[in-house]
Amino acid sequence: MTKGLTKSIGTIAFYVLTLGLFVYAASRSLDFIQSTLPPTQKMIGFLGLLATEGGAVIWLIVFLKEASGTPQKAISVLTAILDMFGSIGMFTMDTLYRSGQTGVIALLSADDIRNVILVLSGLIGLNLISAFAFHVVNPENMRKMREDSAHDAVTASLLKQIEDEAEHLAQTMTPMLFAQWQEKFMQTFNHIDVLGLGKFEQHGKPIAIEPNRKYPAMTNVPKIAGGDDPLPKP
Repeated sequence: MTKGLTKSIGTIAFYVLTLGLFVYAASRSLDFIQSTLPPTQKMIGFLGLLATEGGAVIWLIVFLKEASGTPQKAISVLTAILDMFGSIGMFTMDTLYRSGQTGVIALLSADDIRNVILVLSGLIGLNLISAFAFHVVNPENMRKMREDSAHDAVTASLLKQIEDEAEHLAQTMTPMLFAQWQEKFMQTFNHIDVLGLGKFEQHGKPIAIEPNRKYPAMTNVPKIAGGDDPLPKP
C-alpha cells in the first residue's frame, strides 16, 4: 500500500469519524431539546442546535474564513469552544436522562433537568451576544467609530471655543457691521422717490417733476376769507 493511498484512507477515516460523532452528538442534543417542547413545536428544536453543534461548526468556519483582527478571532474561536462544551454537556445529559427513563440508572431530578435547560438558554444567549460583538469589533467598524469619536471631540471643542469667544466677537464686530449697514441703507434710500414720497398726481395721472426746471409763481390762488394768502408771493 502506497504512502499516498494510506494518507487518503486516513483522511477519509478521520472525516467519517468526525462526522459520525458530530451527528450522534447532535441527535442526542436535539432529543433533549425537543423533550422540553410541546409536540406541535418539535421542529423548533433544530434551531437549538445552532447554540451547540451547529454553533461550534459555524463559529469555527467564521474564525478560519471571516475573522479579521485579534478581537474578531478571539470572539469566534472562544464561542466555538464554548458551543462545543455545551454540545458535550447536552448529549451527556440526554444520555443520562434517557438512561434514567429506561431504568438503567436513577432518574434525573427536576433540578438537574432545569439546570441543563438553563445552560442551553445561556448558550443561545452567548451566541447572540457573540454575533453582535463580532460585527462591532470588525476592523472597518472600529476605524469608523474611532473617526466618529475624533470628529465629535473636535466639534465639541470648537463649539466650546465659539461659545467662549462669542461675546468678545460681538463687541468687536457690532460697530463694523453697523457701519456697513448704515452705508448700505444710505446708498439704498438716498432719494425721496425710493421711499415713494416724491410722486405727485393730477387728475389721476402722475406729474413728472423736472429737477432743473423753473416753474412760474402761483398767482391765481384764491384767498380764504378773513385769512392770508395760502402761498407767499414770489
